[in-house]
This record gives sequence, C-alpha cells and structure tokens, in this order.
Amino acid sequence: SRDASEKFKGHYYRVKDFIRQYEQVLLDCQITINQEKYEGITNYCSTKVCRLIESFDAYRAHDWDTLKKQILKLYDADREEARYQKRDREKLVKDYSKRPLENLATWKHYVREFMIITQGLKNDKATVQPNFNTYFWLGIPRQMREKVETHLLAGNPTKDISQPFVLSQGFTTVTEKGGCMWEAKDSE
Repeated sequence: SRDASEKFKGHYYRVKDFIRQYEQVLLDCQITINQEKYEGITNYCSTKVCRLIESFDAYRAHDWDTLKKQILKLYDADREEARYQKRDREKLVKDYSKRPLENLATWKHYVREFMIITQGLKNDKATVQPNFNTYFWLGIPRQMREKVETHLLAGNPTKDISQPFVLSQGFTTVTEKGGCMWEAKDSE
C-alpha cells in the first residue's frame, strides 16, 4: 500500500506501531482469516527482520496470533513501555521547582513534560498512583504553587490541605487565570 510507512527494522520502540500498522493494512485489505494474515508481513520488514520472522515456527504454521506474540516478545515491546524511570520524574520535579515558571507557555511545558514522564511510569502503579499529584505539586516553584493553591482554596475552603490538589485542578486554574498568575512578580 502506498500509505504504508517505512519498513520495520527491528527497533523495540517501533515494534508495537509496526504491528498496529500492519493489522490496519490487513483490515483495509479485508484480510480476516487468521492463516492468511502472516503472508504479507515480510513485505513491510527489512531483510534481516524478514529472515528472522520466516524462521519462526508460527510463520511456517501460518499462525498469525502466535507470530504476532513472538515478534512483540522478541523485539522487546515491553521495553518501550518502561521508557522512564522514577529518577527521571524526580529530576524533572527538582529542576522545575528551582526555576521560575515565567509565563503560561512555561507552565504548559512543565505539565506536558510531567505527563509524558509519568505516562512512561504507568506500568509501575505502586510508584505512580499514590505520588502522582504530590510530585506534580512539588515541581511547581514555591511562590507559584502558593498562588495556585490560594486560588484553589478560594473555590473550595473546606479542602483538606494535607492532601495535594489534583493536577487537573491546578492546570485548569492556571490556564483560566492566565496572565494574572504572573502579574505580580514576587521576590524570594
């Protein structure tokens, strides 16, 4: 298909996309019989990857489901999901807590970076879930955090302040208040 992307060369960070794209090609071509799905996969792979795929028992047995599992396993699909470590999140939080969030664009950049790294940690629910909001708030410089918390508490004066605010509350507050969050520059 002319819409097909470049050939899969065996990179772990591309294997899931490759399988998804290939399965989309199968759907587009209305290939639904499991035994026929294996046939075209080598047209979308480098020569080296083709040789490996053709060596699998599942390929020779025309078993698409097993072949797909073998490809994902052999090319470390799980490795792609663990792209970030706890130390990456901790470094981001430490770095941002020390630098001023000078405008809305900088604020949004922090939120994006935090979300990307946290998403990379999602497989480790013990690490992510309990600390998600705490880490987010710790990454906001103290003066900015105090301004945001003041706005949030004004809207919910009975909030238990021993628990961090939820990221979405802080994001909404800052984006709605816009420039007023940065109007008065406090000095430390």
